[in-house]
Amino acid sequence: MSNILIVKTGAAGDVLRTTFVLNDLSQKHNIYWITDPLCIDLIDSKLAKVFTNILSLKDIYFDIVYSLEEDIELLLQIQHNLSFKYLIGYYVSEKNITYSGPDTEWFDMSLNSKYGIKQADKLKLENTKTFQELVAPIFNLIFTGQKYNSLKYDFKDSIIKGDIAIAKTAGNKWPNKNWAYYNELKLELEKLGYIVNYLPNRSSIKEHIADIASHKLIICGDSLPMHISTALNIPSIALFTCTSPIEIYDYNLITKIISSKLTQYYYQREFNEDCTKSIQINEVLKKIKI
Repeated sequence: MSNILIVKTGAAGDVLRTTFVLNDLSQKHNIYWITDPLCIDLIDSKLAKVFTNILSLKDIYFDIVYSLEEDIELLLQIQHNLSFKYLIGYYVSEKNITYSGPDTEWFDMSLNSKYGIKQADKLKLENTKTFQELVAPIFNLIFTGQKYNSLKYDFKDSIIKGDIAIAKTAGNKWPNKNWAYYNELKLELEKLGYIVNYLPNRSSIKEHIADIASHKLIICGDSLPMHISTALNIPSIALFTCTSPIEIYDYNLITKIISSKLTQYYYQREFNEDCTKSIQINEVLKKIKI
């Protein structure tokens, strides 16, 4: 079997949703994966050998390297330290990040798009495909509903348990994902008799997975908890205020609530209070079925 390397280090949600390729690829290849130490528990070690350091792989010859990160230092490490026949995805040429591959549609919408960031944003806004439909051709696959890889967890690692878990924050990169009314929603849900918990900050993703697994429904933004609950086959309600709902394949598990002002704030990185208030509490309450 040939050796292939997937380089996908972050964000954590993007790492997990890329694992849909593993079941198909593992039937024909020995798969290696470079990721961030925080993301190790998101990749099934039965399907891929997971590493966090490029130099750990310097003695292995790869038939293909799938380079999916726009990090110039990481890309230079790949090009200077690894042996491979083909590289698909991002690489450094004349001190600039560029890309190549059998299908470049996903890369064309990225920060380093060959069309420039303005056109890349336009392409992203006009896109009608899910992440999986865009990424599968990079690996010479066809997306037919392949699921994320399985996640390991131990209920003993969880410090909360209940009916509904709420993920109040979605990281610093997209502050407008942080919906303004989670506190009010929690109070309304508790009045209805539900046991509702906020997902706490944990020291490891493995603990975070256990907390999510201890609930029947997850309410969140377009974030890692949405992807983890999907991998665990747990329903979620996901609020889309500034990022693409089209890119998210729902697996009949994700109920999407889309802001009426989505286009106005589409991928806007600057915080805007109006954006975080663009979905009303009743829109969420009427979708809750557990």
